[in-house]
Amino acid sequence: MFKSNHLQTLIHIVDASPNAHDQWVQRCVSLNTVHIEIHADIPTKMDVFNQGVWILAPDSFNASPMVDALLTVAQTAPDGARLMVVRNKPDTTPQLDAAPGVLWIDAHESERAIIRSLHSLVQADRSHQALAAALQFPAENPNPVLCIEVTGELLYANPAASSLLDEKDEDGVALFQRLQAQLSHLGEEDAGATSCVISLNEASYGFRFEADGHTGRINVYGIDITETLNAERKRMAMEKQSRNKDAFLAAMSHELRTPLNAVLSCTEAMREGAYGTMNLEQLEAVQTIRESGKHLLCLITDILDISKIEAGRLELSPATLGVQAVCESVMEMVKVPAADRNIDLTLSNEADFSTFRGDPLRMKQILLNLLGNAIKFTPEHGKAGLIVSEGDAPNTIEFRVWDTGPGVGSTHAETIFKPFVQADGDYSASQPGTGLGLAIARHLARLHEGELSLDRLDGPGAEFIVTMPIGETRDEPAFDFRSTGSWNLPPAEEPEPCEQKEIETVLIAEDTDSNYQHLHAMLVSLGYTVDRAVNGQEAINMCATMRPDLVLMDLDMPYVNGIDAIREIRQDEQNDDVPIIAVTAMSGVAEEQACMHAGANGFLAKPYPLRDLMMLMKQVSA
Repeated sequence: MFKSNHLQTLIHIVDASPNAHDQWVQRCVSLNTVHIEIHADIPTKMDVFNQGVWILAPDSFNASPMVDALLTVAQTAPDGARLMVVRNKPDTTPQLDAAPGVLWIDAHESERAIIRSLHSLVQADRSHQALAAALQFPAENPNPVLCIEVTGELLYANPAASSLLDEKDEDGVALFQRLQAQLSHLGEEDAGATSCVISLNEASYGFRFEADGHTGRINVYGIDITETLNAERKRMAMEKQSRNKDAFLAAMSHELRTPLNAVLSCTEAMREGAYGTMNLEQLEAVQTIRESGKHLLCLITDILDISKIEAGRLELSPATLGVQAVCESVMEMVKVPAADRNIDLTLSNEADFSTFRGDPLRMKQILLNLLGNAIKFTPEHGKAGLIVSEGDAPNTIEFRVWDTGPGVGSTHAETIFKPFVQADGDYSASQPGTGLGLAIARHLARLHEGELSLDRLDGPGAEFIVTMPIGETRDEPAFDFRSTGSWNLPPAEEPEPCEQKEIETVLIAEDTDSNYQHLHAMLVSLGYTVDRAVNGQEAINMCATMRPDLVLMDLDMPYVNGIDAIREIRQDEQNDDVPIIAVTAMSGVAEEQACMHAGANGFLAKPYPLRDLMMLMKQVSA
């Protein structure tokens, strides 16, 4: 398919003026791909006027015979010539029977008018060249090419176009009728082009219309764009599918975590004696249920994360993080499993800077996956640790997680980072897990524009290195892990809420019965007075009437959701100082920040341990 604006136009100028070359070069400065030739003689063959654009300036010659000869040339120019005659004395010019389309220009016209006429001739020449090139080998051209009079008559159609002229579109209109209708979009002053897409049977064609202002003809160039449109439709379908998958993953995250929250809350209530004292065997059974539920929760989280990664929909919510705070938060979470295996766990912060930029939830997830593996694969009475320092590259931070386990063989240095893969070997094969932890950790590191690599090979021990840019920390306080459920709080003394006179009445806004019942039983057993709201509007009304000492607000509720309910409660000045803790199965920094901006004092992700709730209740009521 040929494009006329890429073709070069040769402009022949028959002008004997001393400054003819400079003058016409200046007039052509806005034209691309043109070449100027100055002639001092009249062309001897008339057919040369079909080649390029010709400018005749008869009055630039002193000899009258030359002037007359040039006027005769203009009079007898062949049809279709791109010819302009510039005269100093248009009023003395005889009424010549000039060829149709020849432009007669007064030399005293404005430069803009002369340049506009020149542009029109150049465009006509390029259209002529494009059509000639397309029609040069019409049988071999697989794309439809047509030439149509402005009145709608078909002048020419190559074989590819001829086979389509009678084909009908989805509305039953023949192709040529559609093309004729499209001509109405080309106005008399439109020297450019327009285009359209026409579907015929199962194929789609794009047609470009180029108007030749000199001859009045319309050149039509078509191309089969079926594959292009199908690819675009497929891309749009995949984008829609990806959005649907996002919604599905979000729904599944909530729907899977909600029943698990009920299971873990029930075991928590039983363990705390909310339903009476249990013997040792019963406690062990409850502990088994609890540990199995926590393991299932980890598997669900990992599978949902890897699904988001494969869909390219996992995004970060960066914040300013304290280096020491991140490390201590992670070490607290792995302290208990390390102690259960008698593993000596150490932390060494050797970094000279105190903050860096990252996603709080995902940074902890990276380090927890690495430290969890270190503890899982290290034999009892072994060692593991975390070392933080500056990276080798400028403005980078480096986290090293090491252990004294059997290590990783060089043959598995890369395969361990693939989903659902664990390193082979008797010891590793005996360990539970899906093999998703390292794959997720590496992807999260790369989302931070960093990298996760294995530094030590073939044992003994393994050392994983997470390197990422420090980033530009903003003028904002570092993310406080202790204000949320993101911090796995260390074991503390059994809470004695009955002695805490500042909190006596707790309002639980929760629409799921199972979640409410076990939380209600635990709080009542600890001496609290508990009321319930089953939706956000009811929570707003009860806060206005009963004035609770603390509100536990679930986010996903009917009628009015939790975030809107928090905003509405804060509108009442008498509830300004009522502590509100937002709880949800949709855990994430974005949800947490939305709750805090709405007016919540704390945030907990379901399922959460009772100790976390007690500690957070103390903090928000202080």
